[in-house]
Amino acid sequence: MTPAGSLDHGVATGRPAPASPHSWKRAVRSVRSFKVFAGALVVALTIYLVNGLVGVVSPDSAWGIGYGIGATALLLAALAYAVRRRTLSARTVGPSRTYLLIHLYGGTLFLVLALMHSGFAMPQAPLTGILWLLGIWVVGTGVLGVLLQKWCAAALGQLTTEVQLVRIPELVEQTRAQAEEVARTAGGVLGDLYASELAGAMRTPTFRWRSFAGFVDDQAARFEYVRAMVPPERHESLEALRRLVRAKAEMDVHFALQTMLRKWLWVHVPTAVVLAAVLGLHIFVTLYY
Repeated sequence: MTPAGSLDHGVATGRPAPASPHSWKRAVRSVRSFKVFAGALVVALTIYLVNGLVGVVSPDSAWGIGYGIGATALLLAALAYAVRRRTLSARTVGPSRTYLLIHLYGGTLFLVLALMHSGFAMPQAPLTGILWLLGIWVVGTGVLGVLLQKWCAAALGQLTTEVQLVRIPELVEQTRAQAEEVARTAGGVLGDLYASELAGAMRTPTFRWRSFAGFVDDQAARFEYVRAMVPPERHESLEALRRLVRAKAEMDVHFALQTMLRKWLWVHVPTAVVLAAVLGLHIFVTLYY
């Protein structure tokens, strides 16, 4: 691999996709599924309104028990996505996309029915209160995760590199070695520029909050300033170093966004497991006592 070449181990390079405004139809993943979700939401709220007019809104009433059963069924359906993710090679159980849509919309409807079950008020009993709060937390972090994933996808779509999080440290090290070789071979102004201004930023992956705005710290202004000081015969080396610095900067964006997505999983998934366990305990206590 030449210093001027692009990384070819785990990094795909190409021209960024042109930015274009996304319509709501593209944002909701599946228009048909969204319509089904919206229809189910309207039906659920209509039933709750009728319940308030002709009956008693209470977890112990027939209406309330029905809401609870529906919420339990929807939570189990939403949790099926976790099982499907671990059996991606199994095609007989249906496409994973279907499970994802059920996870997203079914999880949201679970919270709606759970709130209907409690009369949209926090329960006084400690166990059901914990269940109520966990439901809000899990669905809330789920919505946050969807928004975060869409934001990250839009930001990463403007880059010219694609790289997996686990490969970033290795690829950063390769990029640093190539950049050092270019600077050492070129010497002079380029060698001084790398040693004094660029070497520190090339050592390890860097997490920057401004990466979430799509900012790529590629030192473009500094390279333009130095160009006039570099002899024409070194311009090729200058461009090679510029490309390597740009590649490292784009990997930093990947590192920041993918790290945040990984951390989000730890906020959402464990509490979802706890939610399922507490719901099971709630059902057991309700039936036993």
